[in-house]
Formats: sequence, C-alpha cells, structure tokens
Amino acid sequence: MYVSDRKAALKKEKDSLVVSEQTCSKCLITYVNVPEAFAKNYSSKNGYSSECRACVRNRVKTHSERQKKAKTKTFIFNKTCSECGVTYAHPYESFSPSKKTVTGLHCYCRKCQDIRAKQIKAKKPDHYASIANAAHAKRRSTKLNATPSWANSKEIKAIYRKAAQLNKTTSTKWHVDHIDPLQSKLVCGLHVTENLQILPASINCSKSNKFRPYRHCFLTNSTYYFDIEDSES
Repeated sequence: MYVSDRKAALKKEKDSLVVSEQTCSKCLITYVNVPEAFAKNYSSKNGYSSECRACVRNRVKTHSERQKKAKTKTFIFNKTCSECGVTYAHPYESFSPSKKTVTGLHCYCRKCQDIRAKQIKAKKPDHYASIANAAHAKRRSTKLNATPSWANSKEIKAIYRKAAQLNKTTSTKWHVDHIDPLQSKLVCGLHVTENLQILPASINCSKSNKFRPYRHCFLTNSTYYFDIEDSES
C-alpha cells in the first residue's frame, strides 16, 4: 500500500469516528458540538485538535503581536543586565543583538554571556572540542581549495606575521581578513595577497562574510589596510 493510500485510509477511519464531546486542553471548556469547536487533526486519536478554535485564534494573535513588538526596535540609553545587575550607559556596545526582544538586545551583557558559555562548554568539553575541531578543519580545507598555485606564500605569511606583531604590541586584537569572503552566497574569494587585509577583530566579526562589490573603494577607504611593504618592514 502506498503512503497516499495509507493516509486516505487513516483519514476515512478518523472521519468515521463519532465524538460526542471534547474538553479543550487550553481553556478546559467541554464542547458538545465538536466539529464546530475543534479543527481537524488526523494525527490525534479522535481526529480533532486538542485546543478549541478560539484558543488557537488567541494563540496565533498573541504570537503575531509579539513578533510585531520584537520587530519594532526602541532606542534605549541604558540597560541593566538581568544576570549581574550592572547598568550600562552604552548598551549597544555592552549587549549582543537579539531578534526576540523588544529592545533588540540580549538580556545578558556580553561578560555574563561569555561566563555562561564557558560554564556550558565545561560541562561537555569533548563535545564542544569536536565541534571546534570540525570548524577549524573546514576552514583549513576551504583555504587550501581557495589557494591557487600562483599565490605568493611568503607575502601571505608576512601579512599574518604583521597581524601577530600588532596583537603583541597593541592592546587591540587584530585579525587577517579576506576582503572577498572565502565562503559566500555570491562569491568565493581567493586566499591570495591581494585579497587580504588586517582589521580589528571587532570590525572583522561585524563584517562577517558580507561581499562588497566595489572592492577598490573599500580598499582605498579602509584605514586598517596594510601593504606588503609595511608588513615586511
């Protein structure tokens, strides 16, 4: 028997059931006219949904209103972390963004989020270590596939040495960024000298894998771009 035939037989079996009354699992009201009060659900035992139509409508309406409030962001000047209780004067720097809240910011500050993340990782170190290893392996394989035969490995290493030197000599954390991302929906950049630049870690993380079509404008306007001549000196 095909799947469609089984579904048709199940539907026919549930339609033949006669339900005299049913109690809503949400409002706990018992209805006598079940077909009018409850929607069809062939995965249940009696062929009807566990919630009445009125409760389903209220739930959908509440959910849609909550979604509208979450999309409507309100600008705030200070925010208190619900974990440590500290009030920050610059909430958009101290809290990570969140689509689920009205303010558009997470309820925990970045410091508390880091602490909670470390506590969660400490409970399952092997699990999260395997995830990190898989991510690093994928990144390495992507770089290998994006490195052409004509790429200058000495110049590439010089840029990474320059970034390491900046991390030691300055208080800011620096990353080597691919101008055209190695993995993106639009393009896949190359791991070559012309596609590398040194950026502060915060800017690089916010840039993510966004593709900028006017690459030369981005290069000339970037104050954090380093030439090979500077990196080798």
